Amino acid sequence: MTTLLAFATRLADPGNGNNMMWDNNNGGMWLWGTLITLVVVAAIGVAVWLTMRGTRQPHTPTPNRAREILDERLARGELSADDYQERLKVLQ
Repeated sequence: MTTLLAFATRLADPGNGNNMMWDNNNGGMWLWGTLITLVVVAAIGVAVWLTMRGTRQPHTPTPNRAREILDERLARGELSADDYQERLKVLQ
C-alpha cells in the first residue's frame, strides 16, 4: 500500500523532475492521447455500423416484377393481348 501511495505521490508532484506521466521531455503523452482518441473513435464507428446493419431492411428484389407490371397493364386495358404476348416473349 505504501508503494502505491508513493507512486501516486510521485505522479502528482509537478515539481519533481522525474515525473513519469507529464514529462514533456520524453514526448510520450501525445502518443497515448492519440491512441486513446483512435480507440474511442473506432468504438463509436463500430457501434454506429452495428446499429445501421441491424436496422437496415435487406434488399430482396422481386424476380417477376416486370411480369407483374405487364399483367397490371393488361388488366387496366393499357395493352392489347397481342402487345402483352410480344412483350412477355421479350422478358423470357
